[in-house]
Order: sequence, then structure tokens, then C-alpha cells
Amino acid sequence: MDAALLAGAHPNLCGAIGRLTGHPEGSPGLVMPRIDAGWRVLAGPPSLETCSRDVYDPMLRLSAETVVRLAVAVGEGAAHLHREGLLHGDLYAHNVIWDGVGGAAVLSDFGAASSLRTSDAAAFQALDVRAFGILLEELTARGANPPAADVSAVAAACLQPDVAMRPTLAAAVDALQSALA
Repeated sequence: MDAALLAGAHPNLCGAIGRLTGHPEGSPGLVMPRIDAGWRVLAGPPSLETCSRDVYDPMLRLSAETVVRLAVAVGEGAAHLHREGLLHGDLYAHNVIWDGVGGAAVLSDFGAASSLRTSDAAAFQALDVRAFGILLEELTARGANPPAADVSAVAAACLQPDVAMRPTLAAAVDALQSALA
């Protein structure tokens, strides 16, 4: 709950408006922004069969432009968290709520978030960057067209084993935005 409040407002985050007060049973809670009823979760959480990969609707097909719009939206939300000194910690499709059409999206669920106020902040940010690379691969696999070369290059950069060589989320988003031009 603290992370959702510390994140502040951003159009690509399903953050908190404020802390719930005066609950009759004293339960803690957050007041969250309303999301349009037509929006939906991008994918289900991993299953026993997929182990660490989210479960997508097998009928989901995305245009190349929608893949990039989704990725940019999620990346911008996560990059905002990094600028605010927070790690999302669970940056996967089951925590992305999207419009189901054009790629507008918000990153949700701050339950695994943690502070980046440490000397190892860059190494921890690289965890979110790797998760972002996995998301990019998953989105392009659901693309109706082959992915743009720059999208594949960004995914590869985010997934490279040398953690110090991974881009920041802000740099990855900048590279992806060139695919929309």
C-alpha cells in the first residue's frame, strides 16, 4: 500500500488516490482510481504447466502497433516507478490492465514493490528490465505480424545476461517509441 501511494500519479499506473480511513472494522485499504469497465487483464498468472510464464488467451492476436503501444505504456509506468525510487517487482502481463483494443494500459499490483533507495538500485532495476524483456517477447509472440526489428532488439537488450549492459526502462521505452514513428 505504501508503494502505491509513494508512486504518485502517472497515466500508466493504477496507483492509489489515497489511504482508506474510517473503515468500520479498522481494516487498512486504498482508494483506487476507477478503470473503465471495458478494460481487462492482459493475461492470467502462470499455471502449473507454464511455471513462470503468464497464460494468455490463445485467440489473442495483436497488431504490431498494439504490441508497441502496450509495451510503451507498461514501460513508461515502470520507468516512472524507478524515477520515484521504487521497484515494481512483479512486472508481468497478469499485472497489466488494458483497453483490449489499441494498447492503452496501466501497470497494477504493487504487492511485490520495494524501495530502490540502496547502493544496488541499478541491479534491482535490472530485474524489472528483464521482466519487461520477457513481456516484450510474449507480446510479439501474439503479434499478427512479425515484430519490428527494433522491438526484437529492445527485448534482446533487456534480456541479456550481463545485467550491467541492460538498458534502463526509460531507455528501452525511448527505443520502442521509434517503432511508432
